[in-house]
Amino acid sequence: SANCSPSKKAKHNHDEAEEKNSQLQQFVDDGDDQDDDDDDDDDDDNTERNAEEEEEEDSDLNDDDAADDDDLLRFDDVVNAEIQQVEFELQDMHEAYYHEVKDILGATDWDQKKLHVDLLADTVVKQEEIGGVLCVDQSVLGFITLLSFKKYAEHLSLAHIHRFLSNKLKVKTQKVFDHFFNGAFNVGLLLHERPLNTPLQLIPLIYESLRQDIAYATDKQRVSHLSDAEIALNKMDFVLLIVRYRWNPNVTAPTKKNKNKNKKGKKQKADQEEHAFEDILLPHYKNDRTKMKLVYEHMEHQLFVDQAEFQCDFERFDKVWNIVLIKMNHFHRIVQRIHDMFGSAM
Repeated sequence: SANCSPSKKAKHNHDEAEEKNSQLQQFVDDGDDQDDDDDDDDDDDNTERNAEEEEEEDSDLNDDDAADDDDLLRFDDVVNAEIQQVEFELQDMHEAYYHEVKDILGATDWDQKKLHVDLLADTVVKQEEIGGVLCVDQSVLGFITLLSFKKYAEHLSLAHIHRFLSNKLKVKTQKVFDHFFNGAFNVGLLLHERPLNTPLQLIPLIYESLRQDIAYATDKQRVSHLSDAEIALNKMDFVLLIVRYRWNPNVTAPTKKNKNKNKKGKKQKADQEEHAFEDILLPHYKNDRTKMKLVYEHMEHQLFVDQAEFQCDFERFDKVWNIVLIKMNHFHRIVQRIHDMFGSAM
């Protein structure tokens, strides 16, 4: 970024004006001393001369003001010049992205030792039919993919993920969860990582690219290099994803001052709190953090939760994870809803 010091430029112009004013004042003082020995006609001449000098002084000051304005304009130009257009790209998954995908997976909250990050990253990048990466220039910022548990039944990483999630559940809930993995269904693990500040208009494009990849990978005419068995494994019945929530300060949390101030309106306050409680995500966590509130790490995840066939949440590393299973046909609807949700941002 360019460095600009308009204050120094403005100060320099102000010093010049001060110097000119001093010179003009000295000139006027000298003229006044001489006027003591002159007659009335000379006084008239001095008056004319002083008037001319004042006009010159005003002109110089106006020029200095204009110079200051020019400096401010130049400063605005520099500030505006620092706003850069960033071009994002969605690229097909490729083995060349192995190290970038591995680094992204290594920064997640999964158990890194048991996850076998290197093996999982290798599997993600080798499945080129389904998946893509989000890039800026040559940098990979995120990725999205869908891995079939049935296709990678012996995969150490996916086996760990299934076992880890199952062990987080109570016995009754665990049986319901494991029912999806008894062989009757093909469940796909949705892995999607991206920066929290990703521009909203990119979100529909990311999910749309995955939907198109799924359509491509299950079309026999378009993926003639795959066997019928491989194509069948790309046809998934359910999508499993982890919806993550994080704690944010609750700016509307009542303070002691507000509580004392609103004693007279207890009923109104109770109604407001009841309504606010309905809007709280996972309210069973509310008691532990009255001054904090849960928010979706990625706001589109609310659409997945709304369509969940199964969900169960648990706390992990000061966040909340929600195990969510949705039908594949609902996934396609959700992608369309994401388009509608962020349509105003496009």
